[in-house]
Amino acid sequence: MTIACTMLLHAAFSWPDVADLTLWPMVVHHACYIWNFIPNKQSGISPLDMWSKTCQPLANLLKLYLFGFSVYVLDKQLADDKKIGRWVHFSI
Repeated sequence: MTIACTMLLHAAFSWPDVADLTLWPMVVHHACYIWNFIPNKQSGISPLDMWSKTCQPLANLLKLYLFGFSVYVLDKQLADDKKIGRWVHFSI
């Protein structure tokens, strides 16, 4: 819950117009997802590895992202080789 609270606070400070408490369930889900992939400092084994009795590649850690970060979405018109005026900024 501390990780989730920290992520929501970070999103609220970075993007106050879009971050609110209605995002709490998604933040908790994301924090649990990250927690399950991060290896333990002492054993080097993640909770997912312990549960599944497998060894996930550490390259999977590069696929994790911070909750509430900005993304740029390619407009469909531009993808279809049509001209548009600018990129559209969305906050997740």
